[in-house]
Amino acid sequence: MARVLSIRMKIKSITIRKSKNIVLLILAGLVLLSCLFQYPDFSYLMSFPVEKYFSMLSILLLSVYLMESQYLHHLVYKQLNRSKTRKGLSRRLIFFSFLFSSFFGDTLSLFVMIPITLDSLGKEKNCKYLLVHTLVLQVLAGEIGSFLFPYTSLSSLYLFLEYGYSFLSFLRISFIFFLFGGIFLLPYVLILKEEENDVFQGNFRESRLDTNSLLHFFVFSIFIFLSYLRILPILLLFPILSFYTLIFRRRIFLKLDGFLFLFLFLILLLKESTYHSALLSRLFGEWILAHETGRGFILSEMFTRLPAAVLLSSFSTKGRQLIVASILSTIHPLALNYSSIMAIVFLRRAKLVNLKLFLLHYLMVHGQMLIILLFLAFFTGNF
Repeated sequence: MARVLSIRMKIKSITIRKSKNIVLLILAGLVLLSCLFQYPDFSYLMSFPVEKYFSMLSILLLSVYLMESQYLHHLVYKQLNRSKTRKGLSRRLIFFSFLFSSFFGDTLSLFVMIPITLDSLGKEKNCKYLLVHTLVLQVLAGEIGSFLFPYTSLSSLYLFLEYGYSFLSFLRISFIFFLFGGIFLLPYVLILKEEENDVFQGNFRESRLDTNSLLHFFVFSIFIFLSYLRILPILLLFPILSFYTLIFRRRIFLKLDGFLFLFLFLILLLKESTYHSALLSRLFGEWILAHETGRGFILSEMFTRLPAAVLLSSFSTKGRQLIVASILSTIHPLALNYSSIMAIVFLRRAKLVNLKLFLLHYLMVHGQMLIILLFLAFFTGNF
């Protein structure tokens, strides 16, 4: 049995690796194809946005340091031990998904919190509806929490840098969606009364805290935050931090996702090649003109937020509308965004949840939330 499971895991690993390679090949092919519309060479490489590329890579570096420190696990387990009932546990799990996402992004938040939920609430008997409800709201809470700051998603960070916003200017756009998203999330957290609120019997052991990695995370975060404020040059800062990590923290450097490095590079390269093509520039410019939010939202739902934000930013001066489109497309009604797919992968591996039940509840709750946010965008004049 163990051998069969090992073979299955190897097959899944090979399948994921092949899928990533296919994505990179498609992007590389699109870059070469876009060159044919105008350029027989690669002269547009001189305008490659190295500063923005380094800024986005710095987020990935910080994420690895934070995960290596185990700080989030340490904090969560300490608080979950105080839960007296299952519903109290459920609310804490949702709250931490929201909190972590507000500061570290939905991907990292859910990567930490969903396994903890399956390992705690998932082991309780006769609470399948509460478990499904909690998991769906964790995904939603993670997505809403990531609205607030520009560095919690790569698409928001790119638009923040591209249009030269200050943190205050960005918050003026994002805060209303963050606030009302949180307000409308609250009734979903409190509404479930399907099962008895039994006493929670679990007991969590303390996780090991790597204080060295945590210290590096906080120090590097300060430096990178100063670069976002345009006080320190990221062109100098990121190579120094990367070189330091390679020499003194090689284990962390080896955990960096090479796929994301190449993916971001090819996306930015495609953006430059498209922008420098007169034909493609004219087609995209006419298509998006005066419809930045609506068409940016549609494109983001189809091809995810980052590629849409990067490509469309070349053809519009309305950064506010593109930021709103990126925020709205965080909520995907068909569970086809990265956070939802990651949650489904965890659930399939754990085999503790009926996926049909999860998806049905997901579609209902996310559909309602998306309608509310679309109305809010229309009401605030962003459509």
